[in-house]
Amino acid sequence: MRFHRSGGRTVHQGGCTAPLKLSRAVAHGSTCELSILHTAGGLVGGDVLHINCQLAPQSRALLTSVAAQKVYGSVGRSQLQPEGAWARQQLICRVRDGAWLSWFPQETVVFAHGLLQQEQRVELEGSGAWLGAEVVRLGRTAAGETIGQGCWRSRL
Repeated sequence: MRFHRSGGRTVHQGGCTAPLKLSRAVAHGSTCELSILHTAGGLVGGDVLHINCQLAPQSRALLTSVAAQKVYGSVGRSQLQPEGAWARQQLICRVRDGAWLSWFPQETVVFAHGLLQQEQRVELEGSGAWLGAEVVRLGRTAAGETIGQGCWRSRL
């Protein structure tokens, strides 16, 4: 995904491939708001999602998600890999001088026995800025789950 300034506002170019989809971009002043949808309904061991974005100088973007990301259990589900397989999610962003990127997806819910590895890499140039937050739930409280044998790793 690429964002650049045009006529006093930020516009979006580029797309994505399945299982990710982009909703229609919405302009809020000079900021472009874009929601990402994961159409598969969740991640399982071995799944990999890559999100790459570039913000040109002076552009403004808010990236979010349409719904919570679910990470299903993989520990003990396979005779070939009883220790489970990691689901991976990677966000790589380059924010040029004077640009601003906000990253506020819905929460991530790691089900019992789920394995998730997240990586966020943000390159800031000059006065480029990034503000982001991730909310992660370990297990589903209403279902009596705890993280159990699962694991969540995150790197910024």
